Parts: sequence; structure tokens; C-alpha cells
Amino acid sequence: MISINLYEIVWQIINFTLLVLILNKLLFRPLIRFIDKRAETIENDINEAKVSRDEALSMLEEQKSVTKQAYQEAKDIRNAAEQSAKTEQNKIISEAMESKNKIMARTELEVQSAYEKAKSSLIVEIGNLSSSLAERLMHRSIDAAEQEKVVNDFIKSSKELSNVK
Repeated sequence: MISINLYEIVWQIINFTLLVLILNKLLFRPLIRFIDKRAETIENDINEAKVSRDEALSMLEEQKSVTKQAYQEAKDIRNAAEQSAKTEQNKIISEAMESKNKIMARTELEVQSAYEKAKSSLIVEIGNLSSSLAERLMHRSIDAAEQEKVVNDFIKSSKELSNVK
């Protein structure tokens, strides 16, 4: 039969209570403190991660803004350089055209002057040849005053002929 011994039951209850108290003191409280401390550490780490993520996002937005601004500045600098180069090109072209026009005008004057000199020289030469031919034909000598008169008459007539053309 089963017997119930009250004395053993009381000792078992006392032993169980002592065991629970000792385990509570030595095991459960440190375990609960460790778990609470670990939970607090995890919560702090999560909060720090959120703060770091927010900082990283703000830095990313700032970097995007700085990159966009730098790109725009580079584009503005390139456009300014292109405009400056175009202005310089137009300036050089206009200076070259001015120089060309001056050279052409000076050349025209030189050509006209050379033409006039050659024309005068030829007229004098033709006059001299005419007087020498006339002198031979007439077999007589023409003095300087008559020669000048013949040359001047010839020059006049040749100028009239050149003006007609």
C-alpha cells in the first residue's frame, strides 16, 4: 500500500523551496539580469543603427546634391569656355579679314603706282624713240626745246587715246 508520510512531504517541500530560493539567487536572477542587459544592448544597437542609417541617408542626399552641383558647374565652365573660344575665333577671323583688306588696298595702291610709273616711263621712252625716229627721217638734228615739244604733244595724244579706251 501506499503510505503517505507527512514528515517526508514537509521535508520535500522545504527542500524544494530551498532549491527554488538558491536557484533563484544563483541562477535565475543573474540569468534575468543578463537577458535584460542583453536586450538593452540590442535595443541600443538597433537605435544606433537607425541613427547611423539616417546619417548615411542624409550624407547620401548631400553627396547627390554636391555631385549634381559639381556637374552643373562643370557644364557652366565648359559652356563658358566654348563661348570664349567662339568669341576668340570670331575676333581672330575679323582681324584676319581687316589685315587682308589692308593688304589688298596697299597692294592695289602699289600696283596702281607701278602702273603709273611704267606708263610714264613708256611714254617718255616712246617719245624719245619717236623723236629719234623723226630725227633720222628728217636727217636733221632737233634741239632740246623742239624735242620736248614733240614729246609733250605725243604724251597728250597718248593720254587722250588711253582715256578713250
